[in-house]
Amino acid sequence: MKLQELFRSRESKHNKAHSDLPGYEEKIDTNPVLNTMSDFPLTGIKAGDTPKWKWTPTQCQEWLRAVFIQEFGESPDQATKMAKRIGGSGPSIYMRHRYERISLLGEGRGISLYAIILMKRNRIGAVPFSLILNH
Repeated sequence: MKLQELFRSRESKHNKAHSDLPGYEEKIDTNPVLNTMSDFPLTGIKAGDTPKWKWTPTQCQEWLRAVFIQEFGESPDQATKMAKRIGGSGPSIYMRHRYERISLLGEGRGISLYAIILMKRNRIGAVPFSLILNH
């Protein structure tokens, strides 16, 4: 079997096996829960995004809300309340100590949110390079 025929054969098998998946050109609604909430301003920020140092309180609350829904399994209403209670702008996401998060969210969720933020703090746009955080 020629190499081109082998590739065509594999491609055909792959296409048949995945024919129920949407094509690249089809838009997929990855988070329908967020798109149904009209009481919270949405800017397209998702739980997987890196919080930016220059984010406004609204952007930070939206990110926190998305994390609470996706990572902690909270309802949209409960996630909105939790995000508004925490509040703060970009620097507050990175400057709060884990003990503050625990007091606001409880031990399990507080530590989990702290770990998520620690993983993101060295990414571009997160914390200015001139600032060193020791927690």
